[in-house]
Amino acid sequence: MAGIGFRLREIVTRKTFTEWLQLYIYSAVIFAGPWLLSILCLASLSVFALPSLQEEGVALFTISVVYCYAFSLITTGIVQLPVTRFVADRLYAHEASAIIPSFVGVIIFLVPVQAVSASVFLAFCELPFAFKIAATGLYVTISVIWMAMIYLTAAKDYNALVLGFVAGYGVSFVLGWWLSGIYGTTGTMSGFLAGQTVLCFWLIWRIIEEFPNDTPFNLDFVSSFRMYPNLAVAGFFYSAAIWVDKMVFWFGPSGIRVESLFYTHFPYDSAMFFAYITIVPALALFLVRIETEFYEKYKAYFGGILAKDPLSKIEERRADLVNALKKSLGVVVIYQGIITILVLVLLPSVLDAFDVDQAHLGLFRIAAVAAVFHVILLVLMVVLLYFDFRKSVMWLSILFFGLNLFFSWATVDSPELYGWGYLGATLLTLLLSIVVLWNRVEQLEFLTFVHQPISAQQRIMSR
Repeated sequence: MAGIGFRLREIVTRKTFTEWLQLYIYSAVIFAGPWLLSILCLASLSVFALPSLQEEGVALFTISVVYCYAFSLITTGIVQLPVTRFVADRLYAHEASAIIPSFVGVIIFLVPVQAVSASVFLAFCELPFAFKIAATGLYVTISVIWMAMIYLTAAKDYNALVLGFVAGYGVSFVLGWWLSGIYGTTGTMSGFLAGQTVLCFWLIWRIIEEFPNDTPFNLDFVSSFRMYPNLAVAGFFYSAAIWVDKMVFWFGPSGIRVESLFYTHFPYDSAMFFAYITIVPALALFLVRIETEFYEKYKAYFGGILAKDPLSKIEERRADLVNALKKSLGVVVIYQGIITILVLVLLPSVLDAFDVDQAHLGLFRIAAVAAVFHVILLVLMVVLLYFDFRKSVMWLSILFFGLNLFFSWATVDSPELYGWGYLGATLLTLLLSIVVLWNRVEQLEFLTFVHQPISAQQRIMSR
């Protein structure tokens, strides 16, 4: 998080409505840009372009894109948090020249692995060869986009970043629409890939512009895996936890086989994706709050420790830090609560507008409530990482994955219980995360000093 806040804190001091609106748009793009815009693009294609295809072609294209996002997020989850830590450490140490070489190193490592894994999966699918090529390209491209977003959270020109997303998904829509009428499903996939390729190269160009450097590449980022293995484990299990319940339903008895190894589930998938859209405002709000008010108290607290302030003053600053954290969390909960209540009230009309059977209303409502628990859980895990409690986040991620897997498996045969597994997993993990965070915050001084290397403690004592 060392880079994200620099630009946000600069904007937040200006106070005009337009700049505040920019602030929240930037935050939403940082937190949810790729998957949010992909959902909007898929929805637009479904309305304007895909009706020209047969029903099987529509389903195959949609679930293929979902698979690309799901499995790319899970597989890159192993890499994302260690690389994020590496980038943050380099920026904190004013070593911006290390950014480009590490990004190129990550891509050199990532692209062949993702290309091979996608090719192996698609080899078992009875699909046109051209479609397989396009799907493999999309999977690799999305994986690169996930990694590029890590580096661009520290960018200064967020206008160009937002413009890149608009341009990329605009091209995906236009070419997907045009090519679907010529080459069918393969054309739609190729058009969508073209837009994502535009976005990918746009992001790469922005990274090069933001962090000019003469060194071609290095693999220094690998050191983060040796230093912080728990971040790799946490990233993988958290990403897998997001998707494991969907996979249980996909491959369960009520799953719908679209083609070969491609499965989906209605209405579970639709309910969950709708629920995720409702939490985007809370994510954007949290990023702004955590990078402004909370950050200032956070910086003051640890600055006091480094300056060897008296214990009474450090404890006073910890109290300020805790109050700022409670205030930020309270604002997020209040605003998200208001949004979710409106969603619950308006859901019957929304389902009617999209021609969804009202019999599924209960599932959509459960999903919306569970998403609130999920967003608060995510917020608390980010706060734990702020305090460098990596092991706690790792175990919470593993627990979230295990509970979501077990509860989803236990409810997959009972339509009246759809969604309750995800809700139970998020709620139980959230409750434990609250206990863990508050316990850690109460012992913050003790844990901060104990976690220092012995050599560092000796240097402090010798002064």
